[in-house]
This record gives sequence, C-alpha cells and structure tokens, in this order.
Amino acid sequence: MQASRDESLIKLYVSQVQQLATQADSGQNVDREMEAVVNEACDYFSIVSSSNAVTNRKAFKHRLKLYAALTYKSRPQFRSALEFAASLVY
Repeated sequence: MQASRDESLIKLYVSQVQQLATQADSGQNVDREMEAVVNEACDYFSIVSSSNAVTNRKAFKHRLKLYAALTYKSRPQFRSALEFAASLVY
C-alpha cells in the first residue's frame, strides 16, 4: 500500500518555488527566499497529520526535479533555481 500524500499542499509549495524561480530567471538572487520556502514546506509536511511527511517530501522533491528537467534550455536560471530548491528538501 502506498503512503498518502497531500497533493494540494505539494502543489502550493511547488508554485511558490516556481514564482521564486521566475524571479531568479530575471537575474535576482533568491537563494535565501528559496531556502525559507523549502524549509517551511518540509517543516509543514512534518506536522500535517492527514498525510505522510516522508511521502510528501519525496513527491515535492521529485516534482521540482521533474519541472527542472522539463525547463527549456533557454531558461538556465529558472532550471538552476528549481534544482537548487530540490537539493534543499530534507
């Protein structure tokens, strides 16, 4: 049996990371903000009782890596920001 995950929560945090990645794509340094969002997500995944924290973190990280891999080569800063965020997931 597969552990449950909170898809809406994962989408929320992926969206926040994508918004920061868009700022990075325009040349802004968003490392601190990215760290804060990813830490918030991982912390929140740990306290949500309706789904499995490890499953949520794995799905979050996988989604970030997937979106980074699917990013156009003409947007290297966007891709790099997503990869950075994925690397922060604990």
